[in-house]
Amino acid sequence: VVVGNGCLARYAVIEASAVNGKTLELVEFVLERVLENEIPLKRILPVTVSEKATAGLRMHLRKKLRE
Repeated sequence: VVVGNGCLARYAVIEASAVNGKTLELVEFVLERVLENEIPLKRILPVTVSEKATAGLRMHLRKKLRE
């Protein structure tokens, strides 16, 4: 998320109905911050609504980071 002055926003909210790709959107958002903006993963706090979504997020992030 880029704000008016060209700086990265500190917070982002990804909101959508069930089975709408939020986890994959969140994965892409996190990867962009880590790989393109060089923000350490330990400085990012992704929050999901369920343990299943959290497990999916972990799995997808690990897979993408290995690529």
